[in-house]
Amino acid sequence: MKASISAGPEGIWRNQHQSEKLIKHFKGKCRNHHHFNLSVLAFGYVLGAVLVLGSFVCGFCEEISLVSVPLGFEISGFDKRHWVSENGIFAFGFLSDYQKDGFVVGIWYNFGNRGAVPDMLPVWTVGGGIRVSQNSTFQLSMDGSLALFDNLSGLLVWSSNTSSLGVQTANLLNSGNLVLMGSGQEVVWDSFHRPTDTLLPGQSLHFPQALQAPSANTAAGYYSFQIRSSGEVVLVWDSNVTYWSSHLSPSMVATEARFESNGVFGLFDETGKIVWYRSSKDFRDPSVVFRLLRIDPDGNLRIYSWDDALHLWKVGWQAVENQCYVFGSCGLYSTCGYNSTGPICECLVQDSMGWDTAYEVDSSSYGCKKMVDLDNCKTGISMMSLKQTVLYGLYPPHDVDVMLSAEACKRYCLNDSSCFAATAKNDGSGLCTIKRTSFISGYRYVSVPATSFLKVCLAPQAVSTQEAKLHNNPEIPLSQPSLSGVDDHKGFALAVAVLFFITASVFLIVEIFIFWFVYRRRQVRSQMRAPFLKDARMDPHYSAVIRLSFEEVRQLTNDFKTQLGPTVFKGALPNKMPVVAKIQQQGSWQKRLDIAIGVARAVAYLHLECQQCIAHGNLKLENILLDEQLVAKVTDFGLLGLMEKEDASSSETLPERDVYKFGEMLLQIVMAKRDVLRSDVFSLAYEMCRDQKLGEVSDIKLEDRIEWAGVERVVRIAFWCMQDQPFLRPSIGEVVKVLEGSLHVDTPPMRSAFEIDENQTAERDIDAVEGGISSIWLLYLKLKY
Repeated sequence: MKASISAGPEGIWRNQHQSEKLIKHFKGKCRNHHHFNLSVLAFGYVLGAVLVLGSFVCGFCEEISLVSVPLGFEISGFDKRHWVSENGIFAFGFLSDYQKDGFVVGIWYNFGNRGAVPDMLPVWTVGGGIRVSQNSTFQLSMDGSLALFDNLSGLLVWSSNTSSLGVQTANLLNSGNLVLMGSGQEVVWDSFHRPTDTLLPGQSLHFPQALQAPSANTAAGYYSFQIRSSGEVVLVWDSNVTYWSSHLSPSMVATEARFESNGVFGLFDETGKIVWYRSSKDFRDPSVVFRLLRIDPDGNLRIYSWDDALHLWKVGWQAVENQCYVFGSCGLYSTCGYNSTGPICECLVQDSMGWDTAYEVDSSSYGCKKMVDLDNCKTGISMMSLKQTVLYGLYPPHDVDVMLSAEACKRYCLNDSSCFAATAKNDGSGLCTIKRTSFISGYRYVSVPATSFLKVCLAPQAVSTQEAKLHNNPEIPLSQPSLSGVDDHKGFALAVAVLFFITASVFLIVEIFIFWFVYRRRQVRSQMRAPFLKDARMDPHYSAVIRLSFEEVRQLTNDFKTQLGPTVFKGALPNKMPVVAKIQQQGSWQKRLDIAIGVARAVAYLHLECQQCIAHGNLKLENILLDEQLVAKVTDFGLLGLMEKEDASSSETLPERDVYKFGEMLLQIVMAKRDVLRSDVFSLAYEMCRDQKLGEVSDIKLEDRIEWAGVERVVRIAFWCMQDQPFLRPSIGEVVKVLEGSLHVDTPPMRSAFEIDENQTAERDIDAVEGGISSIWLLYLKLKY
């Protein structure tokens, strides 16, 4: 009977009758045909009445809250309702597959009635996640078995195999455990003892039980979380590669692995004493109600906690902190590494991929193609070096270890026709690992003490006759010296020397040309100005058109002394002829702001996005270059760290010093002056505030008030950057967000940034800052108009 859509006793009987008609056309292993007796029919009438009342009470709700369901209960993929536990926390039914097309049948946390977007992540699935079409049915058959049928083919997809065991009802408990109960209320079968990929609070693992990662791709299905006979828990790939272990002491023997509701996952001995545990970072947090332990498709084991405010699952603990240490994390022909966003995957050979960019570590993102077949290399083979890289074979995952130096390890693999790659440890062990399979994966980052060598085809233009003969003869022993190898070494050295000479020559020629061009340009300008200076003094009617520099205009106008209009100034030529100079600065503030943002982003890249933090160490306007579009380019970064060691007695680090110097640079950009000192700026601004010149701000135009908001924001973050105490300074990433306008900035404390009398109160400090910032705006308007 379809309890989810029945409208009464007649509906129950009609649905059962239609189901019997459908059964007659099944082929293969089909459902057994059963007839209701009078007692079952009577119970059906009662159940139908209960469902009618339930539907009347909840209207068109999509949940069926039943403590238990009887024999004959069934739901299908077309049903929009779910079977919900008595406490409403767990739901059971058909679920759209979150990884691939189709449906899975299982249990999930029921967050649909908590005001959140339902995150229906299954915590248990029928058959470990068997995918079926929507035209499928799950039922508690009359013989007492839970069964999943594909209605299109009429075949049995999965069964609990509990027929003839006296099953009477099925219960979805408040703990999330699906149980089959006998006539004496004994548990005949339950889902807690048959876990798939998740442990719920209160659920245990006993040897030889295991959790299997969801198979989002062909590789993820190989990951499993197992408990061994000793009680030790391990993460395993393909049943024979252990990449994480609890490392239980040999003197301790655990019999049970259990996940507790307080966020603790522990191993317990036969007396119930905990012998090993790991806890979530929100351990015993009373605000966390829902948790789960799950092995994810990426092969990592994690504890998740539900954040009811953000409506998402948050990671509280994971077994493998470095995701790249998960065996085969990036799949075939790729390596796992890190950038500023986290772990990424890169192809071993860029040409082997349809694109040449890295992609984030994701179980469904494997995109590297198979490498070129070495047997088809017409020009011979060579070894490509991969520094800070460890490679290992996936199929089969058995590498051969030999004791060789890095160079000998490289030659060994080159001369061995069965070797596809090799890894030499640089930690002093002299270990060389030979990979005799082309199915290779690995990981790389700067702290890995290893160099790997990958066998690849030679490019045609890089092939020599000697190399081709050597590579095509793998029988040459390692101990036998090779004259062709010596010749190749000499030829390589000669090629490097020639390349260096050519490069140096080209560089020298370019430098000479640039020097000549600059010198010639200055000479032409001086020749153009000479007649002007001479003729202008002697001829009062001299009217030749000539282009003047800004400094020359400043001299002619006596430093813009006499202002005739907002941007018009009076001046005089050397022959005393009066002239008018009009200055265009419109839009200059936005350009200056763009320059400041460009510099901040460049420094943020050095501090945050490189594999190692690179401090500039000498940040000043002289090290900022502008192109024709006024795009800022930061130069001379990192040189101070290479040339001198940081003072051990200093209270600030080089990155913190960069932030301080950037604050000074911001004030220089705002004031459009290079000789601005922080104390002078503040004193002048405070003086203007004291002289009550702030009233002039009320007379400015609306567009200037909008622009002032940007000026004020820049000045505030500049004062923050210039705090004497390094811990008060913001990070360069926060500075970028403030300049871009995505982060609000409060009034900075001025006592440490500027030398103010210590007798001043904190309230006066804040007033001085606000007045000082407004006064700087007046200075800015003066420069603008």
